[in-house]
Amino acid sequence: MTDLANAWRSAVPTPPPVDWHPTEDRFHLPHNGTNDGTFQLDNTRALTAGLRLRPPEESARDYVTWIRKGNTPPDPPH
Repeated sequence: MTDLANAWRSAVPTPPPVDWHPTEDRFHLPHNGTNDGTFQLDNTRALTAGLRLRPPEESARDYVTWIRKGNTPPDPPH
């Protein structure tokens, strides 16, 4: 997660520090181990079908550009 956060932070000129201990759990995942593997999906079929993954830094730059153009991301699904 740190590598991903740092990749996204690289797209922001002066990023604020990351708060790894928020007072509110932003992911709302259980902490008892029942969520083990939540973000570990196999994308082999999608890659075989032609999915192209972009580097996180590229996605971050495009997202920041999109926000600066006045776009607003939707609310989280939870």
